[in-house]
Amino acid sequence: MGDPVTMLTISTMMSASGDLAEGNAARSAGNFNAAQLQAKGKAKYAEGTRRAFEASRQANITESNARAAMAGGGGSTTDAGASETLALIGAEGDYQALSALYEGKTERAGYDAQAHEEKRAGRAKQRGKKWKALSTLITGGSAAYESYKKPKVKKWDSSMTAEGNIW
Repeated sequence: MGDPVTMLTISTMMSASGDLAEGNAARSAGNFNAAQLQAKGKAKYAEGTRRAFEASRQANITESNARAAMAGGGGSTTDAGASETLALIGAEGDYQALSALYEGKTERAGYDAQAHEEKRAGRAKQRGKKWKALSTLITGGSAAYESYKKPKVKKWDSSMTAEGNIW
């Protein structure tokens, strides 16, 4: 078995390096989770953009069908009633498109906020583990020093007494 001071020093260093490794892993995990959340946010934003385009396209089709129905029925597409109906169809299409864009943008902002928090939590855990490693090194170093400065006591054996027996 090795010298107790050496063993204590090695144990302390291994414990401290384990804390540092755990902190680094926590930061890496936070960054990975943040990247995943940001990717989800980008996908939600793209989905909102696609839904907005589709809403706008559907409104244009509905407006076109309404014009065709008005003209096919012998009515005017330019009188006040027709213009108002077509304007309402266009406004509803715009509302649906803008709502889809807003939803996509809002969902992305939520994912970005979560990603920011994941990164922050990873950095905080890493910082905490660095302080724990430092504390471990200080505690272990202090214990090693105390162990080293203690006077070395020779183990008792029978040759230490005059008669060879203490009784």
